[in-house]
Amino acid sequence: YSAAKAALVSYPRSLALARGAYGIRANIVLPGTVKTPAWQARADKNPQVFEQLKKWYPLGDFATPDDVADAVLFLASPAARVITGVALPVDAGLMAGIL
Repeated sequence: YSAAKAALVSYPRSLALARGAYGIRANIVLPGTVKTPAWQARADKNPQVFEQLKKWYPLGDFATPDDVADAVLFLASPAARVITGVALPVDAGLMAGIL
């Protein structure tokens, strides 16, 4: 898992360098725990699962699919026209606390 993730995080940086001269931007979104139906099924079995996990998330919340989509839309928008080679966590701060 760690090697694969490192490769995925490095890939947009390499693409940004290789294709930036052509106006091509390359970024990646790194979602953390996302409240999906699969997570809801887990919560149905253990109603405290989200409360138990909150201690690891500095914002004390979890992303929704819309949060992840918003990050992707932002990176694809003109507002991000000079952003490239970025790995953007959408994880309520989870990775900030693990460094």
